[in-house]
Amino acid sequence: MLAVSRIPLRTNSKRPQLNKTHSPVGFFSSNPNLANESRSLVQSYQAGKLANPTPEQYEVLFNSFAFSNNLEAAQKLNEEMKNAGVSPSTEARCNLMHLLFTSGSKEESEKVYFDTLSELGSKVDSRIYDLRIFQHLTEGNVEGAYEIATRMKNNGLEMTNAAYFAVRSMQKIVEDNTKGANPV
Repeated sequence: MLAVSRIPLRTNSKRPQLNKTHSPVGFFSSNPNLANESRSLVQSYQAGKLANPTPEQYEVLFNSFAFSNNLEAAQKLNEEMKNAGVSPSTEARCNLMHLLFTSGSKEESEKVYFDTLSELGSKVDSRIYDLRIFQHLTEGNVEGAYEIATRMKNNGLEMTNAAYFAVRSMQKIVEDNTKGANPV
């Protein structure tokens, strides 16, 4: 029988705030000038005409590859960033984790998660945890999601509303399914 603990209650009712460097999905598509600039940056990079990109340029390139589901280019650029001493942003790490997970490389996605935890320690942004929660729930692993939620609480972070209610809903489904189950 599956034993599921309750997820930790939220400490306050305030909605979590994104940091100011986060660019929401669709940001480039809503601003044609930025979309054109990022497209030309990608073209220059792919043609080998972009020497020594700035951290901001790496970020735009990386997110462009991730949003276009170009895993090979994203992984290559991730290695290039590491070699250049450029640490990917939270958004880039989330994009890489998501891209790896959805392309079937779940172990590699998990490795990025654990590498991020070891590199950033307690400074890990809640978006990394939220993504990992959703990955656990996608696999039906409520205990894994609960473990991440507990780690977040212990680090003073809160889940986004979407992650919080996804975990609560999954817990409810598991509890409903186990009420009538006959333990062997």
